[in-house]
Amino acid sequence: MFHKKRSLPSLQKRILILNLVTAVVLFFACTSILFLLVYNVLSGYVQNDLAFVLRQTLSNMEDKTLLVEDTYLRLCADRELHTILLSDTGIGGMQKETKKILQSQSGLYLERNTSNLSLPFLDMVYLFDRNDQYMSCSYITYNANIQQTWNREYETIYHRFLKTHEESQIIRSRNHINIIRKLYSSNQEYIGTVIFGINENMFIEMASPFSSYPGSFWMIFNNMNDRILASRGNTLERTDVEAITLRSGQSAITYRAGYTDYLVCSLSFRMGLGGIVGIPENYFTSLLFGSVKSYLLTMGGAILLFGLIMIIVYARVFRPLSDMAAKIQLVSRGDLNTRLPAYPLWEYNTISIACNAMLDHIEHLINDVYEKKILIMDNEMKYLQAQMDPHFMYNVLNTIALNAKIDGNEEIYRMTTNFMGLTQARLSHGGNPFVSLEQEMQYVKFYLEIQKSRFGDKIQYSIEIPQELYRAKIPKLALEMLVENSVTHGIEPKYGPGHVSVCAEIKDNELLITVEDDGVGFKGIEGTVPLPLQRHNLKPGHNRIAINNTYLLIKHYYGDAYGLHIESYQDKGTTVHMHLPFEVWKEGSNYV
Repeated sequence: MFHKKRSLPSLQKRILILNLVTAVVLFFACTSILFLLVYNVLSGYVQNDLAFVLRQTLSNMEDKTLLVEDTYLRLCADRELHTILLSDTGIGGMQKETKKILQSQSGLYLERNTSNLSLPFLDMVYLFDRNDQYMSCSYITYNANIQQTWNREYETIYHRFLKTHEESQIIRSRNHINIIRKLYSSNQEYIGTVIFGINENMFIEMASPFSSYPGSFWMIFNNMNDRILASRGNTLERTDVEAITLRSGQSAITYRAGYTDYLVCSLSFRMGLGGIVGIPENYFTSLLFGSVKSYLLTMGGAILLFGLIMIIVYARVFRPLSDMAAKIQLVSRGDLNTRLPAYPLWEYNTISIACNAMLDHIEHLINDVYEKKILIMDNEMKYLQAQMDPHFMYNVLNTIALNAKIDGNEEIYRMTTNFMGLTQARLSHGGNPFVSLEQEMQYVKFYLEIQKSRFGDKIQYSIEIPQELYRAKIPKLALEMLVENSVTHGIEPKYGPGHVSVCAEIKDNELLITVEDDGVGFKGIEGTVPLPLQRHNLKPGHNRIAINNTYLLIKHYYGDAYGLHIESYQDKGTTVHMHLPFEVWKEGSNYV
């Protein structure tokens, strides 16, 4: 008997209480909205501050490149240097004078050329005349061996530059960014080439403030927007650089790179260089979090306390549901003696009584009806299994083949042997679902030889598979079923002889196997056959289940990137392309 509803408290009243508690949650929601308003106000200030840092960093880099431009302009304006470069002897005849001019005009030891760590921005300058003679000066005085190494390197850079016939070029070599420019006299006559070796560590040092910003990046590029130097993890391409420089100018903008939005700023420096710096926008949130940390901690504590209270309340109210679930799981495992207890709530108690009554009824059905039927079906199944035992069938075929061989009947022996091989392949359920292409072609040949024994010259076939592809791995019987489909539904209904061809090749790192016949084709189709085939569109007895099975099998093992492609023309034939990943078969390997 069910308990009366009035005798137990109602679950609906408990839910009503929980709804009242929800009102408390709304209070916290309103508080959160207030926080969001404050957040929006502060985020504008934080973003402006970070934008200033970005612009300031790029301005510092631009100021350093201005030093290089000033040096270049001074060299262009030095008439004494022009006289030396235009003389017949060039630099080789006036090395001391050239050295003195180069040291005085290069500005290597100016205060603006060094950083706080006394690292030089402009590290060395090489000057070449028209006779390929050169003079150099550097911030650091190197020993003879090191200086000789530098000389060889910059001679190589200079000669490569001359071959380009360009007016200027920017390249990297070891830890230097080298700016190469030609020098001209006042009447625009070419008089030499100068190479400025910039210490790339200076760019790294100037961008070092960004190392404290997680996910930030920076990049130095040339006037063709090609990357010259960049931070680790920088994924910007030339198109990104073009888009940022076009939109940014000297202002900070929001730009999406990959899956992240960045606050970025770009600036074109002097001497054909430019720079981009960026900070993830989500970093603003972390900065704001530090500003309102105490407020968030207070709110977080209140929310945790509220959540703990809710967990306790829900656990007490819905504990009977967990108990019911555990009992029902015991029933699902076969323990039909399990019974649900009585509960203090009317709804739960009603479910308990109904479940117990249902279990009593199920136990009665099992004991009196189901077990008897299972016993009868079990006996029938054992009988059917004995009739269909694959080992029994295989032994009978083996006996027939042996007797045919003894009697000298080669045709029956060959046909029976091929049928044995094909039968053994189809009845094998254990082991590996994959075989080598060589083994699969053996199954195909078994089938084709059987059909030739049946139909004679009506069926012809050809196989063109390179020897190196025989070790490819394919699903077992997938190719055999396609060949069988071509013979059964393509060649057999055809009036006159027919031909089936099988070929394989590697294309774009895929194994492409093609089965082609000149049979009757798909009725009413001229071109691509949509897959999977719709059963209701096919003739009775010709469901072409082999094609659908092979199609679904490949999708199951390899995914949607692989499968079958079929082209058919009525009364002309059908071509089936099987696309598989190229994998080498290894003996004893298993599919995982």
